Amino acid sequence: MQRKLKAEGTSFQEILHRTREALARHYLSQEAMTTGEIAFLLGFDDPRSFYRAFQSWTGLTPRSAELEAV
Repeated sequence: MQRKLKAEGTSFQEILHRTREALARHYLSQEAMTTGEIAFLLGFDDPRSFYRAFQSWTGLTPRSAELEAV
């Protein structure tokens, strides 16, 4: 699988990050979900890890992205 992904110019980690980012943006648009719940659903050990990952993906905090979605 790694060879095939490399041939496609991607990696499992890159796909995982893109998928988590897309799901995070979707979940942040749902008003009833907390950052802790989103972190759990995306497989992060704690909300701080999700917060840092989201910032590295988007340059935004989850809260500011949530406000943009509204």
